[in-house]
Amino acid sequence: MKRTVRAIAATGVFLLAGAGVAPALAIGTGPTAGSIAVSGSDGIAARGPGGAPASGFVALEDPFSVTTRVTDLAEVLTPGEITQINDAIDALGDSSNIDLFVVYVDTFSGMDAGEWAGDSAELSGLGMNDLLLTVAVEDRAWAVSADNQSDVPPNEAQRLFVSSGERDLANDNWARAPISYAEAIESSLAPAASTGSGFPFGILFLGVAVIAGAIYFFSRRGKKGATRGAPSEPQLDQLPLEELSKRAGAALVQVDNELRASEQELGFAQAQFGLQATESYSRAIALARKDATRAFEVQKKLDDHIPDTDAEKRSYFLTIITTAEKVHTALAGEKKSFDELRAMESRAGEVLDEVATRSTEVAARVEGARSIVTSLAAQYTASALASVSQNPDQAEGLLLSAEQAIQAGRERLAAEDRSAAVVNARIAEQAIGNAAKLLDQVHGANEALEDAGPKISEAL
Repeated sequence: MKRTVRAIAATGVFLLAGAGVAPALAIGTGPTAGSIAVSGSDGIAARGPGGAPASGFVALEDPFSVTTRVTDLAEVLTPGEITQINDAIDALGDSSNIDLFVVYVDTFSGMDAGEWAGDSAELSGLGMNDLLLTVAVEDRAWAVSADNQSDVPPNEAQRLFVSSGERDLANDNWARAPISYAEAIESSLAPAASTGSGFPFGILFLGVAVIAGAIYFFSRRGKKGATRGAPSEPQLDQLPLEELSKRAGAALVQVDNELRASEQELGFAQAQFGLQATESYSRAIALARKDATRAFEVQKKLDDHIPDTDAEKRSYFLTIITTAEKVHTALAGEKKSFDELRAMESRAGEVLDEVATRSTEVAARVEGARSIVTSLAAQYTASALASVSQNPDQAEGLLLSAEQAIQAGRERLAAEDRSAAVVNARIAEQAIGNAAKLLDQVHGANEALEDAGPKISEAL
């Protein structure tokens, strides 16, 4: 199914270190009307693993379905680097709802980078909070595909990569770029209490990138040290091959069992809540099935008659284990969501009342946010406020959708259809939550601007 809400592919180029290009924004048209594309190109020689020059042959790659978090068709990453990237993505997933997928290819086959990433995202069936980072090594181009309703909205997804991973690409540090990006996303989503305002300064100070970068560097380093502790066990890539083999075997059994159980659970959920409400669950299972197929294909490589080196075995085992973890996380999250809906059924009326109260509370903040935007507009440029200027209107639209969902829920409850009632309550909850985030960003922008002077002085 073609997703219409995934409406951005933010793209750019990475020149040699020291060069700089300011990407240009353009409004896209066609199937994803309303999308934004930032594009450019600059070709230099491709690099092999560790930055070594690659051969003159460049394989053309059409957009494809991404089935694992890290796909390295350009062969610029070592097995250990792939593990490090997966660890950074895991850390991001542990602290947020965001899942990051990374693809390296030699070239985008002459396609616009944004179009290539967008097509791959659609073929992959990526969800609302899935980000896709694609890098064409030979083209020296990158693109990020993000959903309009993501916790990391399109403009933010682009800005975060420009401020974090793009410099690594310019230095041919292929492994560090997605790690820097994952850390930047994690920092941007950290609770406001840990960072003061919680508002990303990079959005506001595009004209003073060096100073903003200094602020970002210090704040990220502080958060990283405060939130990450020592691992409870050795990293996967440090485990003996025998242990990795055991874990990979158990992981394959787990994947098979979880897929069977989830397909049965999906049938129950569809009968109870309907096809529309279970669309995300169905999509998660389809993606999990693709991941499982890839994991079993990797196992076939281990079982065939062709001898594998220890490094190859380690890479295969790690791929199987991390793929199984991804499947487990996705399926467990969907099951938990429907378990919560079932628990809400017995108190559907009370839940709808609570959601309505929350909607009223958030609606009371809209005019205040509008006043803040108006006040800021008199002091700062439109470009500095571009990320929040429309937030009050967008929040108001979301709250209207929430009110409609609440009304629909009450009607279904009156008809004694509790399952449909709580589905509507959940829809309203999500809309209200997104509206509140938009209004929080306005207040965060105000606080960030007021506090910017002292922070810049301190950083310098």
